[in-house]
Amino acid sequence: MHKKIFKKLESKNLNPFYPGQHQGKCTEPYTVIREGAQIPSPSGRTTGQKIIDIILFTPGNSYLQMEEYKKQVGEALREIKGLRKTGIETPIVTDDDKEAYTSSQEYVIHKKMEG
Repeated sequence: MHKKIFKKLESKNLNPFYPGQHQGKCTEPYTVIREGAQIPSPSGRTTGQKIIDIILFTPGNSYLQMEEYKKQVGEALREIKGLRKTGIETPIVTDDDKEAYTSSQEYVIHKKMEG
């Protein structure tokens, strides 16, 4: 699923990265796609949910830019069938190393259990 998310964000020019890929300061908005925990379904062990964190970064010189970027990323991700926003979202905070504002949103996808 992370590949589908990456391609969707890339097609919308929303600058997706995987963890550890982005180097240097934040000079334009970008997104980090991070896979989270896998949770089994209460009704069985063959299906469950995979959590995906979408971490947003915008340059530290414009707090208001984060809200617009969140909206753009959310609209793009709504186009992916089966991907659902959980409603868990972190507040906007500063990242001094990247000289950026950052926030994250949690999404979930139903899937066959692995492992």
